Amino acid sequence: MDLRKARQKRGWTLERVAELVGTTPMSVSRHETGQSFPRPDPLDRYLALYHGDVTEEEIRATYLKIQKARAAQAPPKEETVP
Repeated sequence: MDLRKARQKRGWTLERVAELVGTTPMSVSRHETGQSFPRPDPLDRYLALYHGDVTEEEIRATYLKIQKARAAQAPPKEETVP
């Protein structure tokens, strides 16, 4: 299960999870959508908060999936010749 589904399963808001994890609602949103990967302390708090419904591997998979999609959509970088 991913972070968003685990939060929604419990009926919690972004604000509530942010309070419990010790971060901001924006950070929780970015972690849920894979836009950023949580640092070690928040990561440990997510894992404890969701009691095994979410694993580090699932959080990492969401992050990597989004990063791969972004890389595929990015325009090619121009090479400069010295």
